Amino acid sequence: MMQGSFLLKYRLKAFANGFKGLGFKKAMRPISILTLGTLFVIGDYWFFHRVIVYLDGLPSRVGDELIVQLINLVFITLFMMVLFSCLIVSLSVYYLSRDLELLHSLPISISSIVTARYFQCMANSSWMVLLFSLPMFTAYGSYFKVSWDYYLYLLFSMVPFLAIPCLVAILAIMVLMKLYPTHKTHQIMTFMGLFFLVGVVVYLRFLSQDKFFGQDVSDEQIMAFVASLKAPDYPFLPSNWITRGLTGWIEGKREMPFMQTLILWGVAGGLFILHLWVGSRIYFQGWCLVQEVRSTPLAARGTKRKTFFQNLPLSAPGKALLNKDLKIFIRDPEQWSQLFILFALMCVYIFNIMHLPLDNIVLREVVSVLNVGLVGFVMAALISRFVFSSPSVEGKNFWRTDTYCSLGTR
Repeated sequence: MMQGSFLLKYRLKAFANGFKGLGFKKAMRPISILTLGTLFVIGDYWFFHRVIVYLDGLPSRVGDELIVQLINLVFITLFMMVLFSCLIVSLSVYYLSRDLELLHSLPISISSIVTARYFQCMANSSWMVLLFSLPMFTAYGSYFKVSWDYYLYLLFSMVPFLAIPCLVAILAIMVLMKLYPTHKTHQIMTFMGLFFLVGVVVYLRFLSQDKFFGQDVSDEQIMAFVASLKAPDYPFLPSNWITRGLTGWIEGKREMPFMQTLILWGVAGGLFILHLWVGSRIYFQGWCLVQEVRSTPLAARGTKRKTFFQNLPLSAPGKALLNKDLKIFIRDPEQWSQLFILFALMCVYIFNIMHLPLDNIVLREVVSVLNVGLVGFVMAALISRFVFSSPSVEGKNFWRTDTYCSLGTR
């Protein structure tokens, strides 16, 4: 326990040191990010509050059922986002991080390393989800004018709810890295990413939420549509436990919400113990296999890649840089695995644009203007992450390549 707390203290101190000695120019980046994040949180709260107000005003008490389904759907989405995010993060934190070789050479137990890495994975995977989901549930409680104990219950329930997908993802990565060498990991991640993408697209395609736009429908049609929108509420899903707890607390119940939270903490605690047990037995062997595969000389490759780069209309330094960037991009799972999330978001965006009621001139103009700004913002993010993948991965070491190219062209 003392060793694990020491490693956590070391990570927190390293994080705090990143904010020391910031000049005006360097401080502008965190300030701008904080400002944009604050505006997004405020907009998130306002939008979700408006949605709840609208749903609660529907006739025949349809809004009550829709609000519960919306909360359940939000929790299912958050669960899958944290699960998929932790799958990517844990691969790097547990097996590819540069400080692991130093940690394993120190007199520190494997369980302490596994515990410290778990908290790091959970923080990296769920902090943004927690930050941007809390305004939604705050708006939910604010609309129904609940007391302050609701927000304590929300925080107390969110911790195990976010811990469960992180533990499941870490256990899956440990087993996969023990069974498969590192050079095959991208095949597994590709399958998982494609499965996630297909699931999102199929779900949105069959949802058909646009069929009521601009039409007068009866209450019976609305109720039938609500029944068809019923999100999975199986009793074994953590999203169902926390949804029942929050909605029950809003209704004034206390025994049932506490029971649901107890189930969440029990499952999270059991998975954490299983995580320690599995980690103490297979984690170090899997990490050793990673080092062996990474240090193995690459097999001789054919001439297809060389022929491809030789035929490009670029200078010799340009071909070399492109070849290097491509290799770095392929070898780093954190780079190309993010493409799956990008493609999923792009499909959702295109689907929503296609089904908007653009017959309204004002709405069409607003969507067009907002689309220009959104495309520019997304393109800037993609260029900084993928086009300049070498500086993104190598950081300050890229000065060598920059100096070489500058000297060669002068």
